[in-house]
Amino acid sequence: MLNINFLMTTADIKNRALNGEISLDELSSYYEESVAQRPVVFQLESTNVCNVRCEMCPRTNKMQRKLGHMEPKLYENIIGQIEPYSPSELLRWRKYLTMSDFKNMFIKSDEDYFAFTISAESLTLHGFGDPLLGPNIIDRIKVAKLKNIPFAY
Repeated sequence: MLNINFLMTTADIKNRALNGEISLDELSSYYEESVAQRPVVFQLESTNVCNVRCEMCPRTNKMQRKLGHMEPKLYENIIGQIEPYSPSELLRWRKYLTMSDFKNMFIKSDEDYFAFTISAESLTLHGFGDPLLGPNIIDRIKVAKLKNIPFAY
């Protein structure tokens, strides 16, 4: 999930900064005022295990962490702290995406569009691993669904 409220409140600030209309100090101040007071989950790496070695993936040649899966209790603890967006927040976000300059400023490719439309509304269950290889994937999906948290892989 992305912090859609942050993105909506800071798009104008980014535009003004790019045009040289505000100083670095002002930009820092705007950022501090706009950032969420509690964490917003972007993605959750439930495992770093993967069965492929893609050339472009840092995991293939750079990652030195031990391979493993997130403990079920830790996953449940994290999910318990996530508050999904309300239907009215999501509607406001979708309208914002279509009726603002946001699309012109941030969305440069189909991948960007996916990130700002699908990923913004979903918990992403991967990082440098394939969540479908995790031994608890079915239980992880159930835990998220019980909390009404949409998810993606």
